[in-house]
Amino acid sequence: MKIAFFFVLLSVMIMVDYTMGKLCLKASDCDEVEECCVKIGPVKKCKNFLKAGDECDMLSKESLITKSYNMRCPCYEGLNCKAKEGIIGKIKGVCHSDSGEEE
Repeated sequence: MKIAFFFVLLSVMIMVDYTMGKLCLKASDCDEVEECCVKIGPVKKCKNFLKAGDECDMLSKESLITKSYNMRCPCYEGLNCKAKEGIIGKIKGVCHSDSGEEE
């Protein structure tokens, strides 16, 4: 019974996830100006590029094979991911404009 409930709950979560964004296989399936293709678990969907002040991943790179990013898009064009202070800065940052001003 618990296993059946788990699978029903998992199915509902996946259905909600599918409705929360356009599905994609590669970057060209998304609005390439505003969105990138992001792999979240077993599915890929279009998500917005990060804006100034958003938390970003310092190691974010597009996969050459899947043409998608893991978990989130990089910063919007013209913004850079600036490392946070301390050891967390090795993996997490904040999107900043190239000019140094936050938009």
